[in-house]
Amino acid sequence: MNEREGVMKWFVSTLRTAVGVLVAIVLLGSLAWAQPSPKREFRGAWIATVINLDWPSSAGLPVADQKSQLTTILNSLKAAGINAVVFQVRTECDAFYSSSIDPWSYWLTGAQGTPPNPFYDPLEFAIKEAHARGMELHAWFNPYRAVRNVSGAYAPAPNHVSVVHDSDWVLYFPAANHKIVNPGLPQVRDYVASVVADIVRRYDVDGVHADDYFYPYPESPFPGITTEDTATFALYPNGFSDIKDWRRDNVNRLLQQIHDSIQVIKPHVKFGMSPFGIWKSGVPSGIFGLDAYSQIYADAIAWLQDQSIDYLTPQLYWPFGGGQDYGLLQPWWADSTAANGRHLYTGNAPYRIGTSFGDATQMKAQIEFNRANPKVQGSVQFRANFIRDNVGGWTDLMKSDVFRTPAVVPVMSWKETVPPNAPGNLTVDSSGAVFVLNWDPPSTATDSDTAARYLVYRFKSADTTDRENSDNLIAFEGVTTSTPSGRVDTTNSQYYFAVSALDKNNNESGLSNLITFGTPVVAPTLLSPPDSGLFASTGKLQWSRPVKATGFLLHVARTSDFNPDSLITTISTTDTSAAVAGLTPQKTYYWRTVAGGQAGTSNYSPAFRFTTGWPFPPVIISPVAVTNVPVNPTFVWAKGTG
Repeated sequence: MNEREGVMKWFVSTLRTAVGVLVAIVLLGSLAWAQPSPKREFRGAWIATVINLDWPSSAGLPVADQKSQLTTILNSLKAAGINAVVFQVRTECDAFYSSSIDPWSYWLTGAQGTPPNPFYDPLEFAIKEAHARGMELHAWFNPYRAVRNVSGAYAPAPNHVSVVHDSDWVLYFPAANHKIVNPGLPQVRDYVASVVADIVRRYDVDGVHADDYFYPYPESPFPGITTEDTATFALYPNGFSDIKDWRRDNVNRLLQQIHDSIQVIKPHVKFGMSPFGIWKSGVPSGIFGLDAYSQIYADAIAWLQDQSIDYLTPQLYWPFGGGQDYGLLQPWWADSTAANGRHLYTGNAPYRIGTSFGDATQMKAQIEFNRANPKVQGSVQFRANFIRDNVGGWTDLMKSDVFRTPAVVPVMSWKETVPPNAPGNLTVDSSGAVFVLNWDPPSTATDSDTAARYLVYRFKSADTTDRENSDNLIAFEGVTTSTPSGRVDTTNSQYYFAVSALDKNNNESGLSNLITFGTPVVAPTLLSPPDSGLFASTGKLQWSRPVKATGFLLHVARTSDFNPDSLITTISTTDTSAAVAGLTPQKTYYWRTVAGGQAGTSNYSPAFRFTTGWPFPPVIISPVAVTNVPVNPTFVWAKGTG
């Protein structure tokens, strides 16, 4: 993925204050959050394999470790609320799958052309593991890049395109130290399209996806492509007199060819493109910088107008404000995709948290800005390991707030829209330490389709009409079993469960039978500090764990009625203790907890109060200057007061 710099916009100065607080709001006995998550939202993450960015951690890693690392990544993504992975399978005319066209990738085995030993197919494995978790998998390919580092340390395989067709298909850019296959050649278009068609034909992918490396980016001292393809232009002008228009048309032709192949082979498979985030410099007004149209010859608006793609994921890797303003670019891309009846999933950059993005609230602000625009259907995050590693606390924020409830990938209305039949025979297995739901898959629908994945609902009563409320959705699964979480978002409730089916276009069925089981847990007993006791600055609030309790909500407030204005914090935890920040010395506070289990939630515990036992910090009187202080100063201070 490419990256360019930007600065902040006024929007974030006002929005950040509202969205940067990581607390829930308790409203008169019900547990509510700052903004409910939408039920339908594409939540993707790129898993980059080139130069081992995300996976595997090194070229030639043992197969068992490769598999373990990939499942760890998928587990971390699902836990953070991600419902689709964009898995890189072709980095430089190579393959992370068994291919008769391109050689095995060096980044997989440490030797280009050498298969894994013991043998397995990474793409097949990734699809199986993603689908088992209820997640979509989009196979990500780079269309033209052949050799990213000509002077690199590894040798190309004998059947690599840079060897077989070095003299006739390959363009070499010495100043950039890399090679691409020539986009102007019809035989190259056939070659690249055949690679994608092969993946679609042989693998159960949900989508195919290409990134922004078309014609090479200019990077000093490399000016970009100049005359390297003039002979090809003379040979195959295709009616163009301007070589720049011809280059854009070469890309357009490839995408149309790929689209047409998908429609013939598996029309349910989605085709997405991820262009650089600026289409043209100056569009929209206030945007400037390197652009895809003029410098790498990628015309995303033409792809939309041709409807040769299903979704766009422009790489909007900038904060609000400045010449690459997220607050201007996102609405422009959203208007463009909506005008042509296609989806927009913004490309976002958690990898910039801690640098140009500051803290994780920038990412939160961008996701919430997306949700305020009905023309935006989701986002894709670059990249997976920044979510796995919880960079800047972003993953914690995803789990506790931004992606707190699961979401379903939106339906593409231009593809088939017949819903599957409902699953049946929902039951609960209570023989083990936890309750486990099981159900039967649905019968085949009228379009011969069946379930691709399932949604697990948890209602607070026997009324199941509010299926669009994401608080009632607790899991998406790729198998016919689920262990319900003890997520706490209500009080004093017995839960009711039902399951629906989704087909490959995420059309949703009706509900299965409704069941309930067990009994709600009892309220916790508050333990420490005791009621009316002192609380130390380094201490923790502690409470008991009732039988079958799996999670808790802790409320701390200034007043005993816990009204929203007096609420200090709400902490969600699976532990039976918590440290509390933001308390003032020598003040009285009130606290209570709610316990949650798989079957339901408790009422509030009886509230305790405590007084913070530490003194106010002293007030420095003199010296106050930081320069010209005497060699033997006299320090004067006063007792701190509230």
